[in-house]
Amino acid sequence: MAVAFQMAPVYVIGKLAGLKPVMRHPRNRFVELKEAPPKFALGFSMGILVGMTPFWGVHIPTSLLVAVALRWSKVAAIIGVQIYNVLTAPFIYPLNFWIGVNVVGV
Repeated sequence: MAVAFQMAPVYVIGKLAGLKPVMRHPRNRFVELKEAPPKFALGFSMGILVGMTPFWGVHIPTSLLVAVALRWSKVAAIIGVQIYNVLTAPFIYPLNFWIGVNVVGV
């Protein structure tokens, strides 16, 4: 029993070392984007636009659907949606309301 307990940390460290390539993959996906810069920019701006809608909980699926339909960058769309989150909403919603009131003139 003592031998198995002593081997457990070695086994866990070995398993974690095996995850290194898996953990690097998402980072490499962001660093080595294969999309053209205009498609990345369009996906990012669309993600910000979708993120500013009041439909909480469906921002990411909506941005992914639009990005797939228009063949824009899906990664950039998700990043754009994440800019507008619960922490920034209290500042952005009043600003959006103020701009809307001044544009419409109500």
